[in-house]
Amino acid sequence: MDINFRVIDVNNIEEFEVLANWYNDNEIKPFLLPNRYAKNLDDKTPEEIMSKAKSNRSKTMYLILDGDKPIGEASIDTNFPHLVKDKGETAWISIVIGDKSYWGKGVAQKAMEFLEEESKRFGLNRIELGVFGFNQRAKAFYKKLGFNEIKLNEMFTFHNGKWHVDIRMEKYL
Repeated sequence: MDINFRVIDVNNIEEFEVLANWYNDNEIKPFLLPNRYAKNLDDKTPEEIMSKAKSNRSKTMYLILDGDKPIGEASIDTNFPHLVKDKGETAWISIVIGDKSYWGKGVAQKAMEFLEEESKRFGLNRIELGVFGFNQRAKAFYKKLGFNEIKLNEMFTFHNGKWHVDIRMEKYL
């Protein structure tokens, strides 16, 4: 694997078509956004995702590539409005490995290393993130990387017939 990262061009609809394919995948979708109304989550069009990316000037989105092949997306938001601890100099991060053939192959580890370095480059000294309670694999991954739980938001997302917590985690860089 030749894993590398490139800033997403917010004017390139083709890149957002790739993201829409991942975001709308029923196996991936429950991990991305909370299901607050206990119903099927709506699909997002590439245009909706692109418009949201253009309007959020504090968020930098990166394609995760294997060579030239897009396999995932990572982001840093320097002004996320729902931080548990709004201490300034905090990055809200996310990682999506959209190509499922890369799951469990160390891509998320490389993405976290990249996001930590980018956060430092941006002058940030803390990372905060959220993991849904049913995502035990991600929770264990982040704990292994030194993230600590700082808050539980009860009944935050509906998945597989029941409500789950949102686990907020942080790490100082």
